[in-house]
Amino acid sequence: MGAMLGPVSAWEDRGVERSGTLPSDWYTSQELHDLEQRTLFREVWQCVGRVEQVAEPGQFFTCEVATEQVVVARGRDGELRAMSNVCLHRGGPVAMGCGTRKAFQCPYHGWMFELDGRVRRTQGMEGTLDFDPASMRLPQFHVGTWGPTVWVALEPTAPLDEWLAGITPRLACYPLDELRFVGGRRWEIDCNWKLYVDNYMEGYHIPFVHPGLNQSLSPSVYTYELGRYSNEQYAAEPHPRGPGSRVAGILGGTQEFRELKPPLPGLDEAQQSGYYFTWVYPLTTVNFTPDGILMFTVRPLAPERTESRFMWWLPEATSFKDSLLQAALVNFGHLVNTEDYEICAHAQRGMRSQVYRQGRYAAKQEMCLHHFHQLLAAQMRPHLEAWDAERATPSPLPNGNGHGSHPRSVVPR
Repeated sequence: MGAMLGPVSAWEDRGVERSGTLPSDWYTSQELHDLEQRTLFREVWQCVGRVEQVAEPGQFFTCEVATEQVVVARGRDGELRAMSNVCLHRGGPVAMGCGTRKAFQCPYHGWMFELDGRVRRTQGMEGTLDFDPASMRLPQFHVGTWGPTVWVALEPTAPLDEWLAGITPRLACYPLDELRFVGGRRWEIDCNWKLYVDNYMEGYHIPFVHPGLNQSLSPSVYTYELGRYSNEQYAAEPHPRGPGSRVAGILGGTQEFRELKPPLPGLDEAQQSGYYFTWVYPLTTVNFTPDGILMFTVRPLAPERTESRFMWWLPEATSFKDSLLQAALVNFGHLVNTEDYEICAHAQRGMRSQVYRQGRYAAKQEMCLHHFHQLLAAQMRPHLEAWDAERATPSPLPNGNGHGSHPRSVVPR
């Protein structure tokens, strides 16, 4: 596989026209997956839920960020917090699921915590010496909101507003007060998270994988823009057709979809007639459409297993026709992701091939893919170099009892 950097093959960036894509072991290595969890995913912002879930004091939901168990809660003081969801006694969960509470109680031994993380009660600990529950508090993480969503980072390298600066202006035209969360769907996909993100980074595959979507987009209007922590692809919709054209035909005879379902008011001309596919490094996408907003988040589960979650925000339906047209949009979006799911699973098997090492970028169509690989490689390089340095350090000599010391972690946190 050539030169190695950490547990994987080194990737050389010579520009989109000359570079090879990420080597195949970046998509299969257990060691790299573990290293990403200890480093990369602690340093980036991740979309973890919806603002409406924690709009009122006492509301909370639980999630996982870089293998850390997290509870996001609105305190009695109105402040939004992200805290460790690990009880300070024996590691049980402080909270489970989502809902509304006046305080959290670990189901393991009954320790209770205030909504701001302070310990309220530690029944059964009487007689324990040098124990001061008043000094104990759940560790807190960084949390913020953007539009209708909540974001968490454990050890961020930049503030949230800077992280999302590239896509925030696109949100300005959307009437958030009039959009409603209408649900979504969850998939588990047999591929590495990077391969699934790669697939989102280009429209090159659309004519071959998505025949329905291909009919809804104009290949002559497909543009790209690269940002610091994001990139954006734009595809024009051949107005007045759209992904719900078949349903429109059933409802209105010869009427086209956009005649029955006009774009949201207030959008600019490009937003009314096309789709902005935006990606936030490394695990979140926001699709700005003429009908509303679709977001999906990616969560790495294993080297070759990934979770994808879709969330839709659309105007409240005021008639059966509106409900049916919205259902057509959502169903179409889920169909497109199922098509992606299937091709990504096939491509993941290809990454295991003994005769495939890496591909080449389609220079005029895969600029965003190359951009993703640039950002990822730059952030992972120091961690991969530390991985190498750790293994180059001689093992400690055995102690006087003839036993060696315990090995250190790969990247101490």
